[in-house]
Amino acid sequence: MVFDQPQGYGYKFGYNFDLASEFGTIGNNFTLTLNWQTDVYPLPQKVVVVLPQGFDFVALQGDPTDYTKKTENGGVSVSFEGTAPPNGGFYWTIVYAEIAQEIC
Repeated sequence: MVFDQPQGYGYKFGYNFDLASEFGTIGNNFTLTLNWQTDVYPLPQKVVVVLPQGFDFVALQGDPTDYTKKTENGGVSVSFEGTAPPNGGFYWTIVYAEIAQEIC
């Protein structure tokens, strides 16, 4: 996403993804990878990823070192934050997997 003009602190945007688009896979797991680039100013950010129902969080890879996982209404969300350094980026990958269904 590229903005035509600078944005103030506190703006938010949503990014919807579809499992059919196959962002990536590792073994039997799926991945969602994004990164944020900066110019000469650091860019702090907070990220919340809400996984589709029927999927669970496996791992967070990349720059964030800490995360919070929540389960609400049968869905899983993962949140984390960090700062892209001046002239650098903030890189992350969420690894998630389909929850095995019981066979009766």
